[in-house]
Amino acid sequence: MYKLLSWYNQNRRKILVVVIAIIFLIAIIQIFNQIAKQENRTIVTEQNKEGKTYENESKSIISESSVSNEYSQTFGSLIDNFLENCINNNYEKAYELLSSDCKNILYPDINLFKTRYCQDKFNTKKTYSFKSWTATDINIYQIKIFEDILSTGIADTSYIEDYYSVVYDNGEYKLNINSYIGNLQINQSNEESGIKIKIENANMYMDYDIYNITISNNTDNTILLDTKNNSKSIYMLDDNSNKHISQLNENASNNFIIESNKTKNIKIKFSNTHMESNDIQKIIFSDIVPNYNKYLQDKNYKERVNIEVEI
Repeated sequence: MYKLLSWYNQNRRKILVVVIAIIFLIAIIQIFNQIAKQENRTIVTEQNKEGKTYENESKSIISESSVSNEYSQTFGSLIDNFLENCINNNYEKAYELLSSDCKNILYPDINLFKTRYCQDKFNTKKTYSFKSWTATDINIYQIKIFEDILSTGIADTSYIEDYYSVVYDNGEYKLNINSYIGNLQINQSNEESGIKIKIENANMYMDYDIYNITISNNTDNTILLDTKNNSKSIYMLDDNSNKHISQLNENASNNFIIESNKTKNIKIKFSNTHMESNDIQKIIFSDIVPNYNKYLQDKNYKERVNIEVEI
């Protein structure tokens, strides 16, 4: 026993070095094993995706239509790829899959996308499902994001709902997310009694649209675009004669005042749910006051101009 202790004391430094080396070697082996396992999982996932078909996901929820076979694989793989990158914190790869409009309108830089979308919806381990919502002019998918039961050990049926649209952007298909449908260029105008209204474009969301509108007052009087006395005086009309009412409460009253020979740009929000048979035909402005000063002085002043702009 004495000899053993004596040998240990004489070689203690060497023994310590060997032990540290062994621990370090074991740690390196474990790291490489983990990397190999992750690579294998990635390979398996990619193989599964390559062999995956999206027949069920391509059937529209709100109608009998489906995403065509020509595009179902492309759209489904795009959504899979985006969601997997979000779940695995690959923010840059996910950000690259967003459309130019989605970036410009919602997430001008990747940090906003990371904090306002990814970390909000994917703050814990998640799984997901998706299914076509509409499959006509605009391809919209309903997304459901669930807690990962394998990670939490809790069977939770609640989910986060979102809507993505697939758009063709600069030669490839990209995503609009967070219920943003896309930007529609319109550039249609009409003029009555020296008042010209031009609908420039619209940013569309699942439950509403925001129209960018230019009003040119070519008269000798200050005009008022709307008195806001009637909540239904500015509205959209679709091909089924349904009215989609403007939400004028979000516009300041003085924003609707346009002086003589002046032009003003405004944004007006309209209620709208993007269903299959919901094509907007025109926007109607039915309460335009052609002489604002006279309107202020005379409560009985009833003269109005009605302008309809075809979309």
